[in-house]
Amino acid sequence: MTNGNSDRLDRIEQTLERVAERYESIARRDEITAIRLERLSLQQEEQNRQIHQIRAIAESNSRTVQALLEQQASERVKHEERMEYLEGLVTRLVSLEEGQNRMLARLDEDQPNLLRKLNVIETKVDRLRDRTEQ
Repeated sequence: MTNGNSDRLDRIEQTLERVAERYESIARRDEITAIRLERLSLQQEEQNRQIHQIRAIAESNSRTVQALLEQQASERVKHEERMEYLEGLVTRLVSLEEGQNRMLARLDEDQPNLLRKLNVIETKVDRLRDRTEQ
C-alpha cells in the first residue's frame, strides 16, 4: 500500500501544485487588474480635472461674452443718443438755412425798392449840391 499511498501523495502534490499555480495565476491577474484599475482611476481623475478646467473656461468665456454684450448694448445706447443729437443739429441747420433763404429772397424782392430809394437820395443830394454851388 505504500506504493498506493505514494501515488496518492504524488497526485495530491500535483493537485496542490496546480492549485498553487492557479492561485499564483489569479494573484498575478489580480495584480494586473489592480494596476489597470489604478491607471483607470488616474485617467478618470485626469479627465475629471480636465472637465473641471473646461467648465471653468466655459464659465469665464460666458462671463466675458455677457460683459461684451452689455458693453455693446451700452455703446448702442450711446450711439443712438449721439445720432439723436446730430439729428437735432441737422434740424436746426436746416431751419437756419431756410431762414437764410427767406431772408435772401426778401432782399432780392426789396432790391428794386432799395435802388429806387438810393436813386431818390442821390437825386436829392445832387440837388442840394447844385443849390449850394449856385
